[in-house]
Amino acid sequence: MRNKLSGIVLIIIVFISGVQVESCRAQWGLHYIGSVATGGRPHDLVILGDYAYLGDWGQGFSVIDISTPANPLRVAGYNTPGLTNSVILSGHIALAADWSRGVVLIDIADPLSPAYLSTWDSPGTVNNIYASGSYVYLADFNGGMQVLNISDPANPLFV
Repeated sequence: MRNKLSGIVLIIIVFISGVQVESCRAQWGLHYIGSVATGGRPHDLVILGDYAYLGDWGQGFSVIDISTPANPLRVAGYNTPGLTNSVILSGHIALAADWSRGVVLIDIADPLSPAYLSTWDSPGTVNNIYASGSYVYLADFNGGMQVLNISDPANPLFV
């Protein structure tokens, strides 16, 4: 019972702390810092160090320098053949779920100059990806879960 009550109290506290600004919108004490237009439709991002790696429909894969949060800057990218949505990192490799084109592997050892490594085209539409060691797991909308071995990133192998 204590857990249920704690959750209810937390919700009440959050709603009480909001200040009504317009009809149904509240100001929660969050402050806008900065933004960058990428030219695409951002879907997903992962951050490593001073860079955000972005799945950016229409632009493919974008690299954003976030070292100055008030002034993020798109510094590089790679225009994938599909519509990049989910992005993950595995070491110095970015893996981009590229919708109907499978997964694209990109070398990001130098974030300012991402280099294409390979593509593995799945049987369906890749929505999401996960990496564990040398294996990449793809959530393929029409093909189920697909597993790749990327121990040689230039030649991913279907397992």
